[in-house]
Amino acid sequence: MVRGTAQRVGLAQPEVWAGEIGPHNGGSPPCNHSSMRWANFADSFWYMDAMATKAAHGFSVFCRQDFIGADYGLLDCSTQTPLPDYYVGKMWTKLMGTGVLSATVSGPRTVRAYAHCGVGDSDDVVLLLLNLGKQPIAVAVDGPLLAGPSRTEWHFTAGAGGLGGTGIRLGGAELDWAVNKPLPPMPGVGAPNRGAPVRLAAESIAFVRLPHGAPAGLC
Repeated sequence: MVRGTAQRVGLAQPEVWAGEIGPHNGGSPPCNHSSMRWANFADSFWYMDAMATKAAHGFSVFCRQDFIGADYGLLDCSTQTPLPDYYVGKMWTKLMGTGVLSATVSGPRTVRAYAHCGVGDSDDVVLLLLNLGKQPIAVAVDGPLLAGPSRTEWHFTAGAGGLGGTGIRLGGAELDWAVNKPLPPMPGVGAPNRGAPVRLAAESIAFVRLPHGAPAGLC
């Protein structure tokens, strides 16, 4: 609707920006650990789903509120430690390009799937898979994506404290950061059989990169 209105007043290719988007509500608590409503792994499901659905509906920019502050930033405002949203947001930036592709998933409604072209001029296809359910599940990769070389996967699950905690794990290993130290590496795991199902742990977030997976001209 916004895009159509802009075009009618003479803006041929308007961009739609989403500003000041955050998970918070109900006021701002002090900058300490008396409230950690959104500074947890569970919030990362909302964050990735919001990013993906906005992209699918034509939004060009997603302005996250905020980088650091209260209990809804990307960093813990009292320790400056990266929170789970920071890590999944960094992975989004590294992998998910601006080209949005169509993705469908069959099975329980607790599984959501999104697909983008790879970052830059890549003809890779990157899948974002969210398993909101309490049971692990295998997601089949169908169609032309089955062709080509092996894929790479990144699987995020809750770390210390569970869904309501501030920890996050990648491939089962806790992502820890210390002041004045580099951020922990976030390597993916190769899957030699590109056509094999993607096995999602319960309550997990996964990125799957399929090199050269896009049909000619699509990305």
